[in-house]
Amino acid sequence: MMKKVSIIVPLYNTGKYVSKCIDSILNQDYPNIEVIIIEDYSLDDSREVIKRYNNNPQVKIILQPINKGVGVARNIGLDNASGDYIAFIDSDDIIEPSMISHLVLALEHYNVSIAMCNHRSFIKEPKLLYPSTSHPKLINLDHNIPFLIGMRGYCWDKLYRRELFNKLRFPEGIKFEDLSFTYPALISSRQIAYVDEELYNYRRNLNGITMLNKRIPNRGIIDLYYASEKLKDNYQLIRQDNTFDQAVMYLAHAAIYIAALDSLCWLSMSYLDHQKMSNYITYLANRKYGITHLENPVILNNMKRLSYVTRIKLLETLIDPNYHTSASDDKILKKITKIVDNYDEKGCKVKKK
Repeated sequence: MMKKVSIIVPLYNTGKYVSKCIDSILNQDYPNIEVIIIEDYSLDDSREVIKRYNNNPQVKIILQPINKGVGVARNIGLDNASGDYIAFIDSDDIIEPSMISHLVLALEHYNVSIAMCNHRSFIKEPKLLYPSTSHPKLINLDHNIPFLIGMRGYCWDKLYRRELFNKLRFPEGIKFEDLSFTYPALISSRQIAYVDEELYNYRRNLNGITMLNKRIPNRGIIDLYYASEKLKDNYQLIRQDNTFDQAVMYLAHAAIYIAALDSLCWLSMSYLDHQKMSNYITYLANRKYGITHLENPVILNNMKRLSYVTRIKLLETLIDPNYHTSASDDKILKKITKIVDNYDEKGCKVKKK
């Protein structure tokens, strides 16, 4: 009997793109799917746009009375899912017609808990994909930690068995919530099926979460810290052995460093505030995990990208190697918050009264 796949789509302010997303799901060559759209109280016309799917028996629409964030939306989707397998699709992205069938085939062929495909980025429209004849591979994470630490923490290019969610849920109230979900899910699986085809099209939406407020200081830096903490909590929840302790440490350390690198994109911030921010964040990460960025293979792996290397080199010019503080983690986070709060939503420094 063909297994049912529940595809969860959190929706917030993507009315311009959501129809193409949902249509790409409904046009899958795998017939036994349900689509669960969680409309998270958008401020644009998203709620109006999705009315066209009200009478489609494959689509369930859940309207949120207030905006609660993507972590809550995904968890609501999980609570309402009836499928044997689960997938997450962002509402401004597009999937290839064979994505679900390829991932189901890979999942069942190797009898694993997660199947994963490759993805590609686009801005306007994805290029035509020429079908590949590649076959799924079985990747053993117990003997392939470099693969684990070289991955990015996206939840949306994968298919999961429902049983994974008996314990795991997305953290709520923070951005970057999939970071603390995806890695523990992979770790708990030990083995995954990998389809080396670009079946997921990721829209580089200049108004999306990961691109938002790059010129303006925001609280995403604090969220990355808490996401790294939740990553460790979820790992401890689902695994009792120490197989991946080192890999989890590298991933959590890198998550905090990413906050420092992202802060360099806040072009409105003064040099002095950049310097303080860089020292606070890197000191917090290094003290917490006992390593520096040059000892972390996750960061070194990402340094293959030019933009990453440029920011690392800039960060190194701001870090004082002799900086030291006995302040607790919470006090350091408060210092970071104080710097962020010195700037308004336009990136202008707030005048003290």
